[in-house]
Amino acid sequence: MFKNTLKNWLLKLGVASFTLLIFLYAIFSALGIEYPPISRDMIGDKLLFEWFVVMAVILAPLLEEVAFRGFFTAKRWLRIISFIVLLVFIGLSFSYFALALLVLYIATIFVNDRSGKKHINTLLIMNAVLFAGIHYTAEDFMTSLGTIAILAQFGMGLILLWITINFGLIKAMLFHAFYNGLLMLLLFMALQYPSSKNHRIESENLVVEYKERAILDSNTSTFSSSANKDTLYIHNMSIGKAKPMLEQTNNIEEGSIWVENIPFMRYDFKIYTNNQKEVYHYSKELEQLLKQEELIN
Repeated sequence: MFKNTLKNWLLKLGVASFTLLIFLYAIFSALGIEYPPISRDMIGDKLLFEWFVVMAVILAPLLEEVAFRGFFTAKRWLRIISFIVLLVFIGLSFSYFALALLVLYIATIFVNDRSGKKHINTLLIMNAVLFAGIHYTAEDFMTSLGTIAILAQFGMGLILLWITINFGLIKAMLFHAFYNGLLMLLLFMALQYPSSKNHRIESENLVVEYKERAILDSNTSTFSSSANKDTLYIHNMSIGKAKPMLEQTNNIEEGSIWVENIPFMRYDFKIYTNNQKEVYHYSKELEQLLKQEELIN
């Protein structure tokens, strides 16, 4: 099957990386171990879903393939552009972790060139590591669980390198777009057809009632409170969008980090106290309830 293709170990190792990821995720899920959030999950707080899809399906395949795989094409001008775009990527990441990986990558390029291309396989691996690493920060690897997500980007980086080497950069872009598009479709299905269940959780002083809403719901998003501020009403809004409003009304501490378990998911919330006191007295309880319900991390 692969007689006429080069560097087939890239494809095999890439598939193995995905297989290992699925295996580890299945084990952690079976053991009931909570999977930690990763920093890029917070993109749901900052972007509209539509723009996120455009970035994932169009911009990312175009720019990332040029930046990471363009260096392995035969065209010298494309290799130069690839390196420039890669430097821009690293600069915009504002990550010392990504910068450290870039230094290692450049060192590997230098060693490979000085050795007469004898370390090309090491360079390919380092390229995939850099591609995977730029999606994360050093803090994402503070736990063993936090490291397994990188297997997806590492495996995809290897597969895209194999496609570039054997079929060209355009084919790699198309495959990258297809892969990201499939992920976006799965995310959209989860967001558009959520559970219709009404949820209720409570603590000593606080009660939270909520329901998931479809992302294409035409109703407007609203945030309001009762006259004595013992009840908050959040309608058709993601947690990421509601958080700044909760900060403005002193119902949570400003600067606290909430990472949504399901980015872009919209909810109806009714948050109220069972003692007629204002909700803001129990901001910590609210945060703990949302974490207990695994809505945030």
